[in-house]
Amino acid sequence: MMVMVEQHLKHVLPPATVKRLKSHFDLARDALSKLPDQRSNRAWLSKVRVISPVQRLKAPTIKADVQEAVFSALLNERQLEVKFRQRNAERDSEGVVHPLAIVQRGAVTYLICTFYTYSDFRLLTLHRIQRAKVLDEPANRPANFSVDQLINKGLLGFGDAEPIQLVAEFYDGAGEHLFETPISPDQELERPDINTVRLKAPVQLTNELRWWLLGFGSRVQVLEPKKLRESIASEVAQASERY
Repeated sequence: MMVMVEQHLKHVLPPATVKRLKSHFDLARDALSKLPDQRSNRAWLSKVRVISPVQRLKAPTIKADVQEAVFSALLNERQLEVKFRQRNAERDSEGVVHPLAIVQRGAVTYLICTFYTYSDFRLLTLHRIQRAKVLDEPANRPANFSVDQLINKGLLGFGDAEPIQLVAEFYDGAGEHLFETPISPDQELERPDINTVRLKAPVQLTNELRWWLLGFGSRVQVLEPKKLRESIASEVAQASERY
């Protein structure tokens, strides 16, 4: 099991984190090699692989001291003084944040936090933090804070999300996986014909949902809501012009 964990994590976790876990992975391999019938156990390592269902990206480098400070502040619920640079920004920004949670999304690690006395939740990518210092002041943690609720509301889908009733048709086998891996626990699937799967599901309208739908190309058609259908149609038309 640890061998499979290593194969998966080494592609999505920051290098500094993988390095810290190396001793555990080495211990697992050593324990496997010492079990009876060593030849079969060694062969096991060549029989197990973990493959990402999406295009694999290399995890960006996070400064070890930054990661240490962020994790320490989060664990001990202390404020954090950070210096960071947003994407495409010409200069660094500085601020004091209240760490609330760490979320790994693909190859990127995010810190969910609030700034100063503000209550709106912000995302900081750890690899863009240039410097981090743990302060003595306790962090302000909102009552009943739930990272799961934030994720379900679409925070990691980038930007505010709104609940929608998605109706879409998938063609030529593109929707078959939805029978085993639902997009929503309340989804409904129908087969208008042998080559079509019609999906009805309550979901959050996020950029991630749009990217997922666009990834099927001509093998999907969004029927509802109208706003999303028009947005996807516009994207497809622009792509057609460029090609």
